[in-house]
Amino acid sequence: MGEEEIARGEIVIASAGMLFYRRRLGEIEVLTAIRQNEPWAGCTTVDFGGLVKPSDRNVAWAAIREGGEETGGKLQFHGLRLVGDYGPQNFWHKLKRQGQDLIAIPTETPISGKYHFVHLIYAAEVFAGEPAENPEMLYFRWAKPLDLADEGCMFAFEGALVLAEFWHKIRNHPSWGRDPEVASWIVTPRD
Repeated sequence: MGEEEIARGEIVIASAGMLFYRRRLGEIEVLTAIRQNEPWAGCTTVDFGGLVKPSDRNVAWAAIREGGEETGGKLQFHGLRLVGDYGPQNFWHKLKRQGQDLIAIPTETPISGKYHFVHLIYAAEVFAGEPAENPEMLYFRWAKPLDLADEGCMFAFEGALVLAEFWHKIRNHPSWGRDPEVASWIVTPRD
């Protein structure tokens, strides 16, 4: 891979991230924050992530590391599950509510001709800890997915599509987030 291939937009770069959720009074809430850095400064984030590094054991560990970096490294979670893979063709910034379903709307915003990313996003249920504001993320809060659609949030990257697919899986397949084989694996992100 050379700079010429990157300049021509011929290289796809791997990234990974986490969607964190919890169950409160029988309701699903997802962790959100407001991005502070470009691209998409000021947009809502539901998938906390970044680039896969050569030192990462695998893509799931890259997601855990990046999710920990962007949320302050204090969340304890279990039930790591792949939500999906995204990119490199479209961004999905808006959600529309249709009854109890969420529909992601692709944006007209052009994707950079130079950098193309493929994102693998995992979800995990938080059972302890709180996020900490940092130079990348501010204004953390827990929110119900349908409420985020009603609020008209503008999501960073593919956030709207990630949230819509997560909501569909967890709502229509209740065991999706409760696989005993995975749920017994507890991970605490560390430096």
